[in-house]
Amino acid sequence: MRNQTLWRIIASGLLTVAAIAAVQTYWLVNSFSRAERTFDEKVHIALRHVAEEISQLTQVQLPSQKLITKISQDYYVVNIQDAINAQELEFFLRQELENLSLQTDFEYGIYDCASDEMVYGNYIQYKPGQRVEPNTSLERYDDYVYYFGVRFPDRKGYVLNSHWIPIAFTALLFAAVLFFLYAVKEILKQRKLSDLQKDFINNMTHEFKTPLSSIKISADVLLQHPSIQQDPKLKTYAGIIQSQGEHLSNQVERVLQIADVRRGSITLEKQPVDMHVLINEVIADQIESATKSDTVIETDLQAGSSVVLCDRHHMTNILHNL
Repeated sequence: MRNQTLWRIIASGLLTVAAIAAVQTYWLVNSFSRAERTFDEKVHIALRHVAEEISQLTQVQLPSQKLITKISQDYYVVNIQDAINAQELEFFLRQELENLSLQTDFEYGIYDCASDEMVYGNYIQYKPGQRVEPNTSLERYDDYVYYFGVRFPDRKGYVLNSHWIPIAFTALLFAAVLFFLYAVKEILKQRKLSDLQKDFINNMTHEFKTPLSSIKISADVLLQHPSIQQDPKLKTYAGIIQSQGEHLSNQVERVLQIADVRRGSITLEKQPVDMHVLINEVIADQIESATKSDTVIETDLQAGSSVVLCDRHHMTNILHNL
């Protein structure tokens, strides 16, 4: 694979992953925003119903404006315009919040105009063992005279728990992104190693070709010399040098071909080969080393048709290995 093609694939993959991550992040942020708005709307509805229940019980007219004021992200005050009974308030709060499936911890307080301070009511807990430290000093709101305040200390946890599926999918997405980045890193690493290997093979084969050419020429000169022709032993050695030099030259060329396998499939140069002749040539190359190691090589060549269609070089390597 060309470097330009590889970089195009990696760049396309990174852009695709970045686009998916951006869309997922945008969707998750919007989902949280909607969840927070939904929570806020449910709280307003529940507190309005509580105010209406207290109004019906005390026969006091509710204000037409500014009934509910949001002081902070988790704290609301409700203008009642009359004294409030704590037990009745707690009953109505529980009832209305549970009717809207807002079963999350909350605490409330009632403003006492006589002492000009918030009188802490109670902490209502729905999840045993996960209680948030109560805030016994709820904030006053000077614009109202008779009011109560409700705080939801576990508001963020409630919103997160209600959106665990989007969070899980987002976590899986970012895990996939990390895996993709790791894969890109490994691909680039392997590509670098492949380039180093290719450069090494090219340099090695180049360095081998020059001395092998010299050996081949020298062997040809030796075989043509009269004194070598007259000495059978020297002629055999010179022939071995010539054949082994030719064999090494073929091996160098084969190394270059194997290095190109990554670019495509290697092709066999098939041709008719007489196996009897080839076996005898291989034995002649090995006879000297066999003699030194007291090895006896025997042949029984009786093939009716000894010619086969094969790649001579690879078949020679097979016989040498045997």
